[in-house]
Amino acid sequence: MTAPPNQDDRNLGLTPTDVGLLATPLDFIAEDHDRIRNMCALIEYIADRPETHPEIVAQVSSFVRSELPALIADESSDLLPLMQRRCQPEDEIARLRTRLDAEHDTAMYLLPDALETLDALEAGRDDVPEASLHLLRNFAAHLHRHLIFENAILIPLARARLTPDDLNTLRARMTERRGLTQSKDRDDAP
Repeated sequence: MTAPPNQDDRNLGLTPTDVGLLATPLDFIAEDHDRIRNMCALIEYIADRPETHPEIVAQVSSFVRSELPALIADESSDLLPLMQRRCQPEDEIARLRTRLDAEHDTAMYLLPDALETLDALEAGRDDVPEASLHLLRNFAAHLHRHLIFENAILIPLARARLTPDDLNTLRARMTERRGLTQSKDRDDAP
């Protein structure tokens, strides 16, 4: 079994994003984006080396199974609707939302097959087809391209347009989504 290059867990993306960052939800999302970028590199590493240690594959699989869908929901269900309220016409938020929704849909469409491949690798199967490994690489590449777009456009625009009340709403929804607390007031939902 092989392990990735000698780095600490945080640099590899194996350590979950600190929930304390939920106090500043856009910072949490930005940190999660850094984590996804690292996970993409790990997914590519795993696809190129199917004999990667099962513990590492399990951690990547856990992230893809639970944390990635939560982040996508944060953005699709909460961040983008809040931004639609605040953005100016020149921000072209409808066009941005159409693109991001399509990219999120693609990620969620690819996710089950990526998980199936990761689960097979975690189980130590040596008969994982090259086509499945190729799909895993495509999944990572899609996520990486998506992050570049979000980090360049979505996050800076959100920082410029969202109000403190919007950020409080976003924080409450993200915290609730992670089962950390119940939202006190659902009337401010987007």
